[in-house]
Amino acid sequence: MAQIDVRGMRAAIYLRKSRADLDDESKGHGDTLARHRETLLSLADRLHVAVGKIYPEVVSGETIASRPQMQALLHDLEAGLWDAVLVMEVPRLTRGSQIDQGIIANAFKYTRTLIITPEKIYDPNDAADEDMLDFGMFFSRFEWKAINKRQQAGRRASSREGKYIGSIPPYGYQRQKLPHEKGWTLVPDPKTAPIVQRIFNLLTESQIPQHAIAMQLNAEGIPSPRGCEWKVSTVQRVVRNIHYAGYITSSYRPIVKSMQDGAVTVSRPVNREIKLFPGRHEALVSPEQFRKATALLAQNKRPPVPHIHGLNNPLSGLVVCSACGKRMQRRNNPFGPSQILCPTRGCPTVASSVEEVTDLVLQAMAQWLQKFELSSGSLEDFLPNIGEKRRRLDAIERSLKKLKAREDRAFELVETGVYSPEDFRERRQVLTDERAALISERTAIQSEIAQGELMIQQRAHIVPRMQHAVDTFYECDTCLEQNQLLKSILDHVTYTKTIRRTRANNETDLHVEIFPHFLT
Repeated sequence: MAQIDVRGMRAAIYLRKSRADLDDESKGHGDTLARHRETLLSLADRLHVAVGKIYPEVVSGETIASRPQMQALLHDLEAGLWDAVLVMEVPRLTRGSQIDQGIIANAFKYTRTLIITPEKIYDPNDAADEDMLDFGMFFSRFEWKAINKRQQAGRRASSREGKYIGSIPPYGYQRQKLPHEKGWTLVPDPKTAPIVQRIFNLLTESQIPQHAIAMQLNAEGIPSPRGCEWKVSTVQRVVRNIHYAGYITSSYRPIVKSMQDGAVTVSRPVNREIKLFPGRHEALVSPEQFRKATALLAQNKRPPVPHIHGLNNPLSGLVVCSACGKRMQRRNNPFGPSQILCPTRGCPTVASSVEEVTDLVLQAMAQWLQKFELSSGSLEDFLPNIGEKRRRLDAIERSLKKLKAREDRAFELVETGVYSPEDFRERRQVLTDERAALISERTAIQSEIAQGELMIQQRAHIVPRMQHAVDTFYECDTCLEQNQLLKSILDHVTYTKTIRRTRANNETDLHVEIFPHFLT
C-alpha cells in the first residue's frame, strides 16, 4: 500500500502503560506516559498532523469498561472528531477479550479513522492493514494470557511462602518490601495496630458488644479504616480478618465472571473454601483469641428475616435521604405505624410513617402523569431553546470549514518560507485550540439534543407503565408485589423532612421527588 498522506488531519493521542512499563518505572526509569507523549507529539509534528486531544489512561484495565479514557476515545470517534489516532503500538489499544478487540477494531474501521504508530500508518479499511491489525491484536491477547497465567502462578507461590500479595495492607499494618528477595510482607503500624488489638480485647476479654465498641471508638475521635465513623460492620470486618492471627489467605475474594443479559459481569464473592498459609508477618492477636472473637460474632449474629414474614416495606430500596444520600430504612414502632428513617447518625432528616410516604410517592406519580398529559410531547418540552441550538450547530460547521481553509493556507506559507517552523507550530496550535473548542461545543450540543430525543421516546414508553402502577398499586396482594411494581418504574425517590410533628405543631415540610428510570 502507498504511503498515506495525513497532513492536516485532526488527530488524537492515546497513551496507556503496559506491565513492562510498570516494571521499568519501579526501577526508576521515569514516567512512561510522559516519554510516549513527547514521542508521539514529535511524530505528529513530522507528519504535519494537528493533535487536538490526548487521552492518557492512568488505570490499565483488562476491559473497555475499566478504561475510561478508551471509552471517551470511542465516543469521540463515533462523533467524528478525529481522522487519526496516534499510539505507540497497536497492542496499546487493547489486550482484552475478543469482544473488546472487535469493538475497538470496528470503531476505527467504520469511522474511517487511521491508526498512526512510529513504525507504520494503518488504514483499517485497507485489506492488508486490516489483516495486520487483526493479527497484532490476536498476538497481543495471546501474549497477555501467557503473562497473566505466569502472574497468577507467581501470586499463588507467594501466598504459599507467606508473602503478602495485596496492594493495600490491612488496617493495623504497613506493607514492607522483603530484603534480598522478591515480594512483600506486613509490619505492624505503630498508630493503628494497638487499635486492632484493643478491639479484640474489648470483645473477648471485656465482653463489650460490637455496637458499643464502635460507639466508644467514635466518641474518642478515632477514624475507621476508611477515615469515617466506625460501624458494627466495620468492627466485624476487623475481627474476621485472619491476617491479624498471623496467616496469609489465598483467593479470599476470587474474580468470578458470568453472563447476564448478554454481557459479561464480574463479581468477587467470598470464597468459603479459603486456603490459609503461615505468614511471615507478626501476628497482632493469638490464634486462640482470634477464634474466640469470631465465635462471639457467630453467637451474636442477627438472624435473617424469616421467609414466611416476607417484605413489609413497599418502598424498600427506593427512598434516599436528600440530606446525606443514604438509603432510608423501615423500623417497627410498637406505639404506632412503622416508620421510615435515615440510618445516618446525626442526620437532620426526620422520620415519617411508611404509609404517609407511600401515599406521597403515588401522588407524585399521578402529578407526573398529569404534567405529561398537559405537555405537547415534543423536543421543546425538554429543550425550550432547541431552535437556537440548531442555529449554533450550523454556525459551528461554517467556522470549522473556515478553520480548515486557514490551516491549508498555513501549510502553504510554511512550505514557501513565509512562516518559519516556529511560527507555523505556534499558528497551528492556535488553530488546533480553536478547532478543539468548536468540536467540543458541537459534541455537547449534539449530545444534548440526542438525549432530549431519547427522553421523549422513553417517556412515551414509560407513561402507560406508570399509569398501570398508580391504578393497581393497592390491588397487589403483598408488599413484595408493590415494591416490585414501583421498582419497575422508579429508579429512586428523594425524601426531605426536617420539621418534626408535635401536638403543638402539626406543620411539616415533608416532600418527596420521584425519578423514573429514563430520567437517571
